[in-house]
Amino acid sequence: MRTGLPVQGQGRSADTRAVTASDLSRIDRLHRWLTLESWAGGLGAVVFWLPAGPIGAFLVAAALAFTPYLIVTLVRLRRWGWLGAFGMWVGGAGVLATFVPSMWSVVAGALILFAFYSYTWALRLAVGGWQRKGTEAATWARERAAWDADRALDPAWKA
Repeated sequence: MRTGLPVQGQGRSADTRAVTASDLSRIDRLHRWLTLESWAGGLGAVVFWLPAGPIGAFLVAAALAFTPYLIVTLVRLRRWGWLGAFGMWVGGAGVLATFVPSMWSVVAGALILFAFYSYTWALRLAVGGWQRKGTEAATWARERAAWDADRALDPAWKA
């Protein structure tokens, strides 16, 4: 179902393609996964009170498992700005971590994880906005279709 309404894009330019029902379902699913991912990131704060090894391993495994889904979904939604931000945000932290001396490798790994989970937190906020805009566009299209149908049946409009 195409609503035919433009959706706000990334950066200074607006994304003028129409929101489809499959886009809305992808956005909803992405928001659900990002919410779960934020819980995993919050688990990182518990590292100070529990053994760091298992929690760190869980955080790394969750980030590695979620990254392909995140990238594929952003490509399908054509959110190129957010893909570039992922590369700069997380990839930049990874490049920065390669220049850290080996005795600071744990801190460098934590920096990469912090960059990843802060990116998913920011993306979750943006996806919530995409959900609202897509839902508003779909509602507007349904109301417009109902109004057009009523207008087509009204003999006063046919003059």
